[in-house]
Order: sequence, then structure tokens, then C-alpha cells
Amino acid sequence: MQLHYSDLSPFARKVRIVLLEKGLDSQVEKVEVSPYEPGGQLLLANPLSKVPTLVLDDGTALYDSSVICDYLDSLTGAPLGIPNVGMPHYVARRRLALLDGILEACFNISCERNRRPESERSANWVSHWGEAVARGVDALETEHRLFGETLSLVHISTVCALDYVSFRAPDLIDWRSHHSGLCGWYEEFGEREAMRATRPGI
Repeated sequence: MQLHYSDLSPFARKVRIVLLEKGLDSQVEKVEVSPYEPGGQLLLANPLSKVPTLVLDDGTALYDSSVICDYLDSLTGAPLGIPNVGMPHYVARRRLALLDGILEACFNISCERNRRPESERSANWVSHWGEAVARGVDALETEHRLFGETLSLVHISTVCALDYVSFRAPDLIDWRSHHSGLCGWYEEFGEREAMRATRPGI
């Protein structure tokens, strides 16, 4: 298998953490790519030119981090996935949607600040996305108490979201100063070996 990823992508990071936690890391060739490179090899596997993209040994390409994580989770070991049935399934999916929403808003902030010409940047949009991230992190202060003690994709996604907020928008959301419960939770799960090994230069 071959994983196309970017070191700074939190969505690709989720996949890299799952690889490590499931003991599959050595079975996957990792190719660091730029989603913005025109005509690059990523585009051959994913017409959207997005990371992460996983190419299987038979040439089948899987993309979207949730799809890739589900596939890897099915291969071996104790499951990291969410409950399969009933309300716990939908609550877990809601949490994953919240976490992806935080990541997407932070990504938008980063693009607005770093990829648009300064004259075209919108302070209003940055404020709008920042407020969404802040509300999402506020929700996590309550939600994390219900995650349970067994590592899951929700735990992994939460660590990725919090680290990405610290990396991309520390001036807008200082979650450590205002969420003591979440900080304690992070100290337990955010310092696992797989989390530390994949953390960008925060």
C-alpha cells in the first residue's frame, strides 16, 4: 500500500496515527506530496488532488480520511472505529462531524491568511471561522468526558483537532487556558507515542 500525505494535513495525520496504533505502519509506503502541485502523482490517484489518498496493492485508490481509517481499522487488531448500531453510532458520528468541522474551519483560516494576497483577505471570514472553532472546542470541553477510556477514532480526531488549532490559530483560540478538563484529557491521550510521532512542528 502507498499513502499520499502532507505532513501538515490533520486529515492525513489521522490516517498515520491509525497506521501506528494498528501496527500497520511498516506495511505502507508513505509519499509526501503537495495537493497544490499541478500534474503531480497525487492527481493520478485522486482526481480531487487531496490528501490523504491510499493506493492499495491492486491499484484501487481510497480517499477521504474517514474512508481510509475505516478500511485500515478492518484489517487487523482491536477496533478503533465507532459503534456499529443504535444511538451510540450516531452520537459518535456527530462527534466526528464536529471534529472535522473544527479542522475545516481552521484550514479555511490558514488558506485565507497564507494563500490569498493580503489585499484580498477577509477579516470577517477569519473571524467567522474562528468563532466556529471556538464554539466547537467549547463543546469538546463537555463531550470529552463521554468519550470513554478505550482509544477510538473519536479520541484520535480530537487530538488532531486540538493540535491543529494550536498550530494554525493560536491567536484566535487559546483552548489550553480556558478548558482545564480538556487539557487533562489531552495529557493522557495526546501524549501517546503515535500522537507524538505524527505531530507537526507545533
